[in-house]
Amino acid sequence: MYLSARRHVWLSYFGALIALCFAMISALSAQEISVNGTLPEDSIPQLKALIESGLHQSPEMISRQLDVSVADAQRLYSGIAPLLPSVGAGGNYGVTRSGVGLSTLSGAAVGTSYGITLTQSLFHWGALKNQLQFQTISALISRKQYIQGYLGFVGVIRSQYLGLINEKLRLRNILFELEIRKKALALAKDKLKNGLISENEIAGPEIDFETASLNADRERLAYDFARHALARQTGVFEITDESIPNDIPLPNYSETTAKKVLAELLSHKAASTVDIQIASLAVEQAKLMYKINRVSQLPSFGLSAGINQNNIVTVQNGGTSQSFVLQEQYSLSMGWDIFDGFASRGRKHESLLRERQSEMTLEKKTDEVLSQAQMKERGVSFAWRALSINERRFSIAKGAYAQMSDELKIGNISEDSAAVQKASFWAIQTAAASARGEFYNSWCDYLSFVYADPVLNLIPANYARIKP
Repeated sequence: MYLSARRHVWLSYFGALIALCFAMISALSAQEISVNGTLPEDSIPQLKALIESGLHQSPEMISRQLDVSVADAQRLYSGIAPLLPSVGAGGNYGVTRSGVGLSTLSGAAVGTSYGITLTQSLFHWGALKNQLQFQTISALISRKQYIQGYLGFVGVIRSQYLGLINEKLRLRNILFELEIRKKALALAKDKLKNGLISENEIAGPEIDFETASLNADRERLAYDFARHALARQTGVFEITDESIPNDIPLPNYSETTAKKVLAELLSHKAASTVDIQIASLAVEQAKLMYKINRVSQLPSFGLSAGINQNNIVTVQNGGTSQSFVLQEQYSLSMGWDIFDGFASRGRKHESLLRERQSEMTLEKKTDEVLSQAQMKERGVSFAWRALSINERRFSIAKGAYAQMSDELKIGNISEDSAAVQKASFWAIQTAAASARGEFYNSWCDYLSFVYADPVLNLIPANYARIKP
C-alpha cells in the first residue's frame, strides 16, 4: 500500500514535469518565432504613434470602416429582416355619402377606418437561413478587406516615414554644401576686391553657390511637402521637423526567425493569410447561393394575421345608416412558382459554375501565396546581405571620419579640408540610412504578406476569424 502511494506520487511528479517541459517548449517556440523588435517603429516611437493613430484618424481607414458598417447594414436588411415578423398598419379618416343614384346621394357619414397586419415567413426550405449566412460571410469578407487595407496603409506609412528621414538627411547635406559654397564665394569676392582674381574667375564660385541654393530650395520644398502629405494621410494635424529622427537605426534581423515564419505559413498552406481566407469564404458563398437557387421553385409557406375596422354606410328605404365593422383574419399562405421559363434552372447551373470557379481561384491563390512568400523571404535574405556589406563600408567611413576629426583637433588639417571630408562622410551616412530603409521596407513587406505583422494586434480580434 505504501509502495502504491509512493508510485502514485512519483507518477504525479513525472506528469507535472512533462507538462512543464511541454509548456516551456511551447513558450520557447512562441518566443523564437516572435518578430517583435524587428520593425522600424520598435526603434522609432514617433512612427509607432503615427501607425496607431492612423487606424482611427486617417481618412482612408475611416472610409474602410464605413465599408464594414455598410456590409453590416446589408446583412441586417437582406439577411436578418426576412426571418423576422413584418408588421404594417394603415388608416384613414373621411366622409362617405351613399344613395341609390347620383341624384339621391345623402346621409353623409364621417368615420375612421384602420388596419394592422402581421406576416411571418414560415418555411422556405432553408433559403432564408442560407441567405442570412451568405450576408454574414459578406460582412466577414468586408472585415478581412479592412485588414488588407490596414496592412497596406501601414506599409505606405512606414515607407514614407523612412523616406522622410532620408529627405531630412539629404536636406542637411545640401544645406551644408550650400554653406561651403557660400564661404567659397565670400573668399572669391575678397580675392576679387584685393585684385587677386579677375571678374571672369568669380563666375565659377557664383554659379556653384546659385546651383547649391537652387538645390536647397528644391529639397526643402520636397521635404516640407512630404511632411504635410504624410500628416494628411495619417489624420494628424502636423508632423514637425523636430519629431523626425536624424538617422534610421540599424535593423534587428534574424534569418532563423524569417525562415520559421515561412515554415509556419507552409505548414498550414497559408490558411492564416487573409487572402486565402477571403478566397475560402467566396467558396462558401458560392455553395450557399446554389442551395438558395436549388429551392427557389419549391412552395414556400407563411403566416399572416390582421385586424381591420371599416366604416360602412347602408342605404335602406331611402335612408342611410352608418356602422363600424371590426374584422380579424388569420391565415396560412403558400406561394409556388410552378414555371418560370427555366430561369431557376439557369441560376442553379450558374451557381455550380461559380462554385467551381471559386474553388479554382482558391487553389490558384494558395499556390501564388506560397510561391510569393518563398520569393519574398529570399528577397529579405538578399536585402540583409546587401545591407551587411553596406554597413561594413559605412563602418570604415566612420573610422576614417573619426580619424579626420582627431587630425583637425591637433591642427594637422585645415577646416576647409575637414568640411569637404565631413560633407563626403554625411553623403555616405545618408546612403547607409537609405539602405537600412530599403531593408526595412523589404522585411515589413514580407511580414505583411504572410500576415505575421504585429500591427495586426491593433485590429479587433473578431476581424481575424476564418469562420463567420
